[in-house]
Amino acid sequence: MPSQPVSADRNEERVADSAKPNGSSRRGGKLAEAARSGRQDG
Repeated sequence: MPSQPVSADRNEERVADSAKPNGSSRRGGKLAEAARSGRQDG
């Protein structure tokens, strides 16, 4: 069931965005924040 892991990933992304000060609902915000943190979320 590929839909299960995908859902979990999306949830984690949302949580990470919420935890971040500049976390945005958009991917751009998350990408920018990830780059600042020095983490590569491929």
